[in-house]
Amino acid sequence: MKKVFLTGATSPIGVHILRLLLLEKSTEISVLLRGVDEKDAESRLTAMIKRFDNYDRNFERLAEVRVILGDLTTDYCGINLDQYEYLKDSIVEIFHCAALTNFNESLENLRSVNVEGTRNVLELAKSCKYLKKINYISSIFVSGSSSDSFSEDDLDTGQVFHNYYEQSKFEAELILRECITNGFTIATYRLSVVTGEWDGQMTHFHGLFYQFIRLLTLRIFDQLPIAMNCKINLIPCDIAAEAIYMLSNNCDRTSTYHVISKNGISLRYLVSLISQYFECNSPQCVGMEEFNLSRLDVVHKKILMPFLPYFNSQVILCSDKTIRELQKSNFRFPEINEKYIIKILEFWEKLGYFKSLDWRR
Repeated sequence: MKKVFLTGATSPIGVHILRLLLLEKSTEISVLLRGVDEKDAESRLTAMIKRFDNYDRNFERLAEVRVILGDLTTDYCGINLDQYEYLKDSIVEIFHCAALTNFNESLENLRSVNVEGTRNVLELAKSCKYLKKINYISSIFVSGSSSDSFSEDDLDTGQVFHNYYEQSKFEAELILRECITNGFTIATYRLSVVTGEWDGQMTHFHGLFYQFIRLLTLRIFDQLPIAMNCKINLIPCDIAAEAIYMLSNNCDRTSTYHVISKNGISLRYLVSLISQYFECNSPQCVGMEEFNLSRLDVVHKKILMPFLPYFNSQVILCSDKTIRELQKSNFRFPEINEKYIIKILEFWEKLGYFKSLDWRR
């Protein structure tokens, strides 16, 4: 029986990795979760999973999952001695999905989870007797300020980082590369902008793209500095997890993959589409050289500044190797289109997230 250790099981990617692993009848799964106690941790996991329409069918083995109480940011991942010994003596594969993904978080907090947390998982890995492979969920934002093509094999290209999140994921990958030189087999999966499920359930509704929608619905900008050819690459969380799962099964060697959609969407087109959906005036999109940043007050600058690097990004993300590997399993990334974007907007509105938009009525 294959025994797998999963972190970040309640994250948008982790919960779908768990869903796929549970379909393997011969796989025993241990998940690391925070909580007051094990009962609290188990209830968090169950609550997350019950949000899926197909809960009964895909999660019927949930009771068999070993929930391990812990905290990535502490020594030994905060796991008690007996559980830690169990993992050391049994685990053959690790999926490290846990991460802090807030772009506005402090460097200290991001390093604590994304860098030191990864280091603690690797310390556990070093002591596992039967470990064959580590799967690490990273981000294409390690590319930072890169303006040319950024391939799966690239990491340090002399880029600078737009925020501490990018920096922390880059630093984590540097730690992984040190372990690779020491003989570890590590597959790294860099994801683009993660969005809700492709089938419309949309259990995930946080992150950069949703903050961008929120920016537009505030209706406080009549102009936005978005480059003419700037695109955003969106990847539904369930599609990303399926690709990661397939790649992890198909390849036993160290490698890095870019798990991104086959097409980027023009940011200017998105501005128009979202504005049209919410029946509000679309901000004029202009080049950065035409945009007068100095005319904004402190509040407007604070809202806009986190987006500026992504409004003018010119990096070309290469995923040729990833596509070739996935084609072996007849896997194709779906094309992100208007229908999917509208699904996201409809789901958000249904949840009442845009309660402040009373001006539509």
